[in-house]
Amino acid sequence: MPPTKAKAKKMLAHGEVRGKPLTGPQKGYFGLLAGGGMLKIVNKTIPMALE
Repeated sequence: MPPTKAKAKKMLAHGEVRGKPLTGPQKGYFGLLAGGGMLKIVNKTIPMALE
């Protein structure tokens, strides 16, 4: 299960996970979650952030 909006925002603000900096793709993924975006996978739109 993906992290909540609040957790994604917190992770982006902190900039690292388990002591390692976030990579570019991770920043994009958490940015998508924090903004309440949708992830499109194989013709299915999936709401990513849970409130």
